[in-house]
Amino acid sequence: MNRRSFILKVSLIFSAFGAGIKETFSFNKKKFPSLILPFEKRFNLLRKVFNSFIQKKSPKAILFTKDILETSRFLMEIEYKDEPLLMRSGGHSYAGFSTGEGVILDSRPLDNFDLYQEYTKVSSGHNLINTIQKLDSAERTFPVGSFSGVGLAGYLLGGGHSNRSPYFGLGADNVRAMDVVLASGDRLTNISENNYSDLFWAMLGGGGGNFAFVENFYLDKIIKTNDYFFKAVYGGSQVKGISDLFSTWEQISGNSENNVSLNLTVYIQNGYINKFIISGLFIDEQKSQDENDEFVNREYLTKLYFLKPQRFESRFISSNYLKESRTESMNFKGSAHYADTFIGKQGFEHILNSVKTNTTDMNMYMGFYKLGGGISSPKRDISYPHRSSKYMVDIFSNFRDQKHRFDELNYKFNNHYFALDELFSGRAYINYPNLDFDNWAERYYGDNLNRLLKVKRKYDPQNRFNFKDQSLSSLLI
Repeated sequence: MNRRSFILKVSLIFSAFGAGIKETFSFNKKKFPSLILPFEKRFNLLRKVFNSFIQKKSPKAILFTKDILETSRFLMEIEYKDEPLLMRSGGHSYAGFSTGEGVILDSRPLDNFDLYQEYTKVSSGHNLINTIQKLDSAERTFPVGSFSGVGLAGYLLGGGHSNRSPYFGLGADNVRAMDVVLASGDRLTNISENNYSDLFWAMLGGGGGNFAFVENFYLDKIIKTNDYFFKAVYGGSQVKGISDLFSTWEQISGNSENNVSLNLTVYIQNGYINKFIISGLFIDEQKSQDENDEFVNREYLTKLYFLKPQRFESRFISSNYLKESRTESMNFKGSAHYADTFIGKQGFEHILNSVKTNTTDMNMYMGFYKLGGGISSPKRDISYPHRSSKYMVDIFSNFRDQKHRFDELNYKFNNHYFALDELFSGRAYINYPNLDFDNWAERYYGDNLNRLLKVKRKYDPQNRFNFKDQSLSSLLI
């Protein structure tokens, strides 16, 4: 071997050795003390997936940091690596998108909360109940969902449905700005309609995990309200006329004022509807409880159903009322449809036929939730694609201790869901993802898909933010 060949060979050896050093340097806990690695005790707890039907994932590492500068430096260090980056706030993704193969950036330690005259600055590590409880002390509120442990980031980036959305708009409609970190590690502050407007548009409605890691949200100031809530429960022989009731509910709910949410929930057991609930919420209602009760029975219940409910309850509740709900793992399947037109009695009878055919030996509920109002007339231009829908249909089945029957129950659930496609818009809510969708991108994003992909290419050109399966990155690789 001549001298030149020897030098070249030694150079290649040291180059490879140096690459190995660089490969492991990014996972050096001395430099990144918030990094949780697989050999540590709490790693198994932190990689836990909310829906236990999702196959266990094996992340390479989890960055669990309170310091956004550490997050930024970490992303700069590992920019050259092939590991995909995933983002997690509450960790309640139906399909486990926030916990997968790669490196997880967990925002939960970020807990800053600052009140200003016209807005509130909230770190992405908060969940819904943390946020609402802190707003309460300042007599402010925010349209949040019903599951208290859900992370604020996932909720807002998908859109954020609430019973108060016909009045206040979606959660995402009330975000005026964000501070974010790109996959390159670059920090962008105060992105809004006027600053990085394309990224602002894409992130609010384009779903968590696709574009950038959120450090802070800037939320519109909304004054807390005192609202009237009612619930009427029906069952047994009262279920027989539910097709007529549903058709009337569509008309009354669709024509009700924007400060009223009038919803219908049906409970299914072994192929039949065994109970249904009519519930409503009046925003900032000034009547007394007795006056409201009389109004509800006269204007809603007697028109929707001639029978007296088995149980009726009503009360005034603060717009910040949100009860604690379980946050540990569940065994379930869920998804949603959007209705752009009324389906009437005939359409609901189609639903009943599917229930009888496809849901034997299982339990589920179907919730029909009024939209419109502030949702159809938003204050900002964001990428949430379901503005024209009249109501959302939430389909959910908790399989509880029947994990051994997952394949069978999943098959039944999907048969029922897809049997209803012809009734509804063919679109679905990104925060209720279904891994069995073939055309998931069209369902979640509709006409916004191409524009979202353009933004994705611009701000994450290497497709680093990639949770695979139904990530936008999977369409670009």
